[in-house]
Amino acid sequence: MATLPTAKWNSRDIGRSPLEVYRPGRHGHSRGRALPRGGPSTRERVSPARAGQMSAASERLAAAVSRVATLIFTLVEVLLVGRVLLKLGGANASQPLVASFYSATDPLVQPFQGIFPQPSAASSLDLAALLAAVFVVLVTALLVGVVRALLGGRAG
Repeated sequence: MATLPTAKWNSRDIGRSPLEVYRPGRHGHSRGRALPRGGPSTRERVSPARAGQMSAASERLAAAVSRVATLIFTLVEVLLVGRVLLKLGGANASQPLVASFYSATDPLVQPFQGIFPQPSAASSLDLAALLAAVFVVLVTALLVGVVRALLGGRAG
């Protein structure tokens, strides 16, 4: 009487069919073909464990992109708030450091200038810079939300 070949199962074989798992038994039966023990073939479905790995990878990517975007936009916000504080404190615009700070932040503030009338007093609130800072906060929140929604990260 002929004995049937035995299959040797291990933890990587969960979710695979017996024909994919078959390896020759200990008695040297060589019927059938032994499939490589590597990753799933293109015809196999993605196992839940593999889907969890892909989900975790996309969450890590979403978190990394969100952190970078938040860092960049936070630096822009700090520059804009610094401009507001310098204007409010009446900083001397002819001083080289203050003049370079104003010239560096002018491209960020220019789209918002003219929305509100600018008071003529030397120490006044720079409403255009304040509005630009609020706009950057909103754009940051929107960008982070879109990145996390597209890449499957957790919200928050």
